Formats: sequence, structure tokens, C-alpha cells
Amino acid sequence: MKVRFLFLCGLLCSGVVAAKEDARTKADGVATFEEAVLAAQGNNTGLQISQTDVKIAEERHHASKMAFLPSVNAQLQRSRSKQFSNYNENFSTGTRIAVEASVNVFNGLSTLHNMQAAESAEKAAYHKAKSEEQSLVVKVGDAYCGVWVGRQKIVALKKKEENLKLTFESQKSTLEAGAGTTPEVRHAEANYQRAVFERIRAEAELFSAESEFKKLTGVDAAQELMLPDFDEDIPDDMNNLINVAMASNHAILQHRYAEIAADNELKAARGKLSPSCEVSASTGRNVSQDNRPPQNGAPNVDTSSGSNTHSASLTVRVPIYNSGTPSEIEIAGQNSTKARLSKRDAISEVRKECVINFNTYLASKAMIKACRSAVKSAEISSASNLEENAMGMKSNTEVWVKENQLLDSRVGLVDSIKQKVTTALKLLALSGKLDCNYIVGKNKSSGKPMKNKTKEGKSPSKS
Repeated sequence: MKVRFLFLCGLLCSGVVAAKEDARTKADGVATFEEAVLAAQGNNTGLQISQTDVKIAEERHHASKMAFLPSVNAQLQRSRSKQFSNYNENFSTGTRIAVEASVNVFNGLSTLHNMQAAESAEKAAYHKAKSEEQSLVVKVGDAYCGVWVGRQKIVALKKKEENLKLTFESQKSTLEAGAGTTPEVRHAEANYQRAVFERIRAEAELFSAESEFKKLTGVDAAQELMLPDFDEDIPDDMNNLINVAMASNHAILQHRYAEIAADNELKAARGKLSPSCEVSASTGRNVSQDNRPPQNGAPNVDTSSGSNTHSASLTVRVPIYNSGTPSEIEIAGQNSTKARLSKRDAISEVRKECVINFNTYLASKAMIKACRSAVKSAEISSASNLEENAMGMKSNTEVWVKENQLLDSRVGLVDSIKQKVTTALKLLALSGKLDCNYIVGKNKSSGKPMKNKTKEGKSPSKS
């Protein structure tokens, strides 16, 4: 009893601890990109539906293979008949027990083509599910980066708004003292109102990104986020990227196997016009019992007999007319044409996306370098102005102007970082590498909290 009591106490405590950990995780939100992808994977019903479609296609493929196996049936037949002869009634009772086996030897290769169509349809369903999984990861990455960037921008824009408000108030005081001009005050007021608008727009964008993130993952984003880095997995050459995409892109593979399935369905429909051959065999036993009524005072006569029966048959059927077969062939032909055109469109779309996203990725990398240089230059200029302001050589307005330039450079930097990360995810999806297992297995996050920090760890919102 004591051991059982201790065991139950330990089980209860472990459950309480697990519940607290789960509640704390939900309260704190997900921090890493891997956690966000896993949460979205379990929260997305569309992904679960596509995985169910794959299982259905697997079972259909398995069922199509069974058509090559012989069918075996057991038969039990009981019959009773009445015969009239010379005004007499004769009753006969018969029982047949048999086992029958039949196999379709040839049916215009329809069974073979149906199996090949089911196999290709299974592969198409698999690649469709992988495409939806890739789309989910890209959406999560866009929302995750949107939350990260939005928080950086709001902090910077609030500081910029504060500086411009001080500048506006300073210009008003100067005008009241008779040293300034009205256009200068109006210009300062316009800059301040523009900063207010930019801050409100950034808050709206952040709210949208956080809402989308929670919709995808089912949880809130943590306060400290860590951006992933996929640079080492991106091809250096656009032609190499296109070649890899043509061979491995899941959307192309889906339409390629769908085309193969449609072609085999067309062949199977045409096979119905060909002769078919079936071999069957049966073995059983027949038992019969006759009952004759009394005749001319003679007693009833009951006779019974039994015999074993064995049979084999070869049946050849030649279709002459079937009103539905031509329509089935026409429908299958149209589906084949549709699948072929869809594959062509998919190849063209993937090729176009490769070119656009690869150039965008290169442009974002170049923009990041330019923004980092601008940030360093603005930091030096701002620090110099602060020193000169402390010595009375620079006014507060000049300090605020330089600080706003630094804030603008940092906002541009985080925007460029977001564009690079989201474009890298799209490139990985185009090349067929991206899925949930890839994200979790690679563990691309740096492992260090990046709260309000860029890749170098410098705060974009540092004043």
C-alpha cells in the first residue's frame, strides 16, 4: 500500500509539473522558428487533410494490385422442385456445395493500367502534401519575420517620432522668440505628423503579423525571437537553382505524376474495347433426394444420390457495344490533356519564381550590406554630434536629425533582413528541400536571443 501510494503521488506530481510547463509555454509563446513550424504543423487542418489524401491514395494503389489475384468464392445452393407425371407429384430436393476460383487472364491490359494509374496518383498525392507543407512553412516564416521586424520598427519609429516632436516644439519656440520662420515650423510639423503616421502604420502591420502568426500556430510569439539563417543552403548560381527545381520541385512532380496517372487511365478506358479472357475452376458435391408418392397401393419411394463435380472453363468475351465506353474514353482523354497543360503551367511558374526570388535574394543581400554601412556611418556621425552637443558646438536639433538618420538606417536594415530570410525560404521551397523535418533537423537558429537585435547583435532601436 505504501509503495502504491508513493507511486500515485509521484504520478500526480509529474502531471502537475507537465501541466505547468505546458501552461508556461502557452503563456510565453514560441521563441524559435523551429518551435513555430512544429506548432503550425500540429495546428493546420489543411496539412492533416492532405496527409489523409495520401493514405487514401495508398489504399487505392493497394486495392488495384489485388485485381491481379484470383477470386475465390464458396457456394451453398439448396433447391426444391415439384414435377407432375401421370397425375402424380414427384418432389426433388437438391443441395450443392462448391468452391469456385476465377482469374482474369487478359482484359486489354486495363487492370495493369489501372494499377499504374493508382501508383502515379499515390505519388502525386504525396508531392501535393509536401507542396502544402512547404507553403505552410513559408507562411509561418513570413509571419515570424513580420513579428520580429514589426517590433524593431515600432521601437525605432517611436524614438523618431519623439525626436521630431521635440524638433517641432523647438521650432515653435524659436518662432515665438522671433528668430525662426513660419515655413520652418510648418516643415517640422509635417515631418512630425509623417512620423506619427509611420508609427501607426507599423503598429497595424505588427498587429496583422501577430494575428497571422497565432492563426497559423495557435499560440502567440514570444518576446524574444531568433531569426533563422539559410544562406549556406541557397545555390550560388541561378541556372543551378533552376535545374534543381526542375528535378525536385514538389509542385512539378505532383503535376508530372498526375499526368502519368491520367495517361494510364486513358489506356485503361481504351482497354475496355479489347477482348477479355477469364479462366475459372470449381469443385464441389451435389446431393439430390427424390420423393415419389404411393402408386397403386405401393409405398412411398425415397431415393437419394450424391456426386462430386469438378469443372474448368475458359471464357473469352468480345465487346460489341457498350454505350458508356466511348464517353469514358473521351473523358479520360480530356483529363490527360488537362494534366499535360497543368504540368506545363507548373514548370513555367516554377521557372519564373526561381528567377524572381533569386534576384530578390541577391538584392536583399546587397541591401543588407548597404544598410549596415549606412548604420555604421550614421552611428559615427550621431556619436560625433553628441560629443559636439555636449561641448556646445551643435544644437539639439542637429543631434536629433542625425539620430533620426541612424534610426531610418536601422529600420531599412531589419526590413532587408526580413526580405532575405523570407526569400530564402521560398528558394528552398522551389528547390524541394523545405519541409518541417528539414527545419527541425537543420536547427538553423543561432541559439541566442535576438530581442530587438540585428544579426550583429546591435539594437536597431538604440538611441
